[in-house]
Amino acid sequence: NIKDVSSRTCSKILKRLNLGCSNCGWDQASLDIHHIIPRSKGGSNDDSNLTALCPNCHSQTITWKIGKSVGKKVRIHSDEKIIETYLRHKSFSATLKELNMSWGSISTIKKVLHRYKII
Repeated sequence: NIKDVSSRTCSKILKRLNLGCSNCGWDQASLDIHHIIPRSKGGSNDDSNLTALCPNCHSQTITWKIGKSVGKKVRIHSDEKIIETYLRHKSFSATLKELNMSWGSISTIKKVLHRYKII
């Protein structure tokens, strides 16, 4: 089972297989392994309960959003901080770097900038 290996090894395997996100198809960044039925709700590490998601799609799952209350990763930058950083650099890559965000988060930045009609 893929969850029996380290996350780094898992990422290497997925990249070598040239797989994209099972939701959006993105294949430009490392993928996260997502439990379709969360372990907290009785889901298992069985392959049939796992899928590969890019970091952006993974951050849109309900279990990720609920993670805020249990100390898991959540979006930590406000719209204002994203806009301020983008306007200073005028570059997605520089914005991602300064905010310490993964390439999978570029769609989050684009959504924020579109919402405020900046791009």
